[in-house]
Amino acid sequence: MKKKTFQIAFMPYAPIEEKFSLGQYEIWPFYKEAEKMINDKEALEQLRKFFGRYFEFKRQKELKSHGEQLCQVIIISPQDFKIGQDMLSENQKIEIQSVAHILAFSSIFEIGFTSTTSDPFLVHLQGFVKNEEGMTVWNKAYTNYSLFKVLKPLYVESSLFPYRPTDLSKALAKSLELKESNKNVKRILHSLELIYHTVTFGEMITNEHRLLTLVMAFEVLLDFENKLDFVKSIQRYINDHNPTYVEREIYSERNKKQLQKWSITSWWIYDLYDLRSEIIHGENAQWKLKEYGFIWQRVSFAGNLLKRIYKILLREVGLWKDDFMSSLVEVYDMDEKLVEIINEFKEMNPEVYNEK
Repeated sequence: MKKKTFQIAFMPYAPIEEKFSLGQYEIWPFYKEAEKMINDKEALEQLRKFFGRYFEFKRQKELKSHGEQLCQVIIISPQDFKIGQDMLSENQKIEIQSVAHILAFSSIFEIGFTSTTSDPFLVHLQGFVKNEEGMTVWNKAYTNYSLFKVLKPLYVESSLFPYRPTDLSKALAKSLELKESNKNVKRILHSLELIYHTVTFGEMITNEHRLLTLVMAFEVLLDFENKLDFVKSIQRYINDHNPTYVEREIYSERNKKQLQKWSITSWWIYDLYDLRSEIIHGENAQWKLKEYGFIWQRVSFAGNLLKRIYKILLREVGLWKDDFMSSLVEVYDMDEKLVEIINEFKEMNPEVYNEK
């Protein structure tokens, strides 16, 4: 008789210290909560052995070892899910990935931008058979735990702030219940997935790739058709109290030159799309000719724009309600933020800025 394989979803490197809930899912530290969360003793013992093979990589003057055991592993499980007894459905697997995308976005764009990486929130879906050792790493099967160690990748940043759920992350997780019935919710979740891939430190990811997925995060959210439509779509969600206007010459939809007066946030969108087009068409993308900074300055500002749009769309389905303090924060205009970015970049990189 074939033995049953169970699954567990976990994030081995997430900066989470305490248990909390997001929507229909529990996020909890394994070593701190396992005895409360796992009633199946065989499954609990199996997972202790399994997670015991995950190690922290330590930079040392003399490498006498390959690291020390990870002190914490974070589990994502559906509410009332019995590990070692229940099976994850295909829908639950998809939603668990969405929860990870929400955690990453909230961690980076709400809690702190000091370390811009989604990598600690990478979800692993691992199968296990009770009372049997075994694991698959990079499609290689190991039948004995003593045969392998899993070392934390060097590019997985460790300096993210300890995560706590925010009002926005709770609202986004709650929106999962509407993903099949509301097209805007479905677009939000797709956008979160793309921004998640934008902010990875993965060694194979280039800045050009990051910028393309960044633009795609807006495109799937707003469903625009071209550059001018992109600008108009963003303008519908920006209501700055003190916009900074700039007049420039552009080509109209009829391919005629005309003077256009827009806020600098609108011009940021316009130039972002131009940069995206240069990359797609194989042109020499002129990063240094753009005054808004390089990729991480763009990602930081884009995250603030996306955050505002997510809240507006969630408000439309009754999942977001501005309180007094959050309303004060929203008054902090996008143009004002962008002026700060431009001035800071200009001060730190005068030689680049002057190449325009």
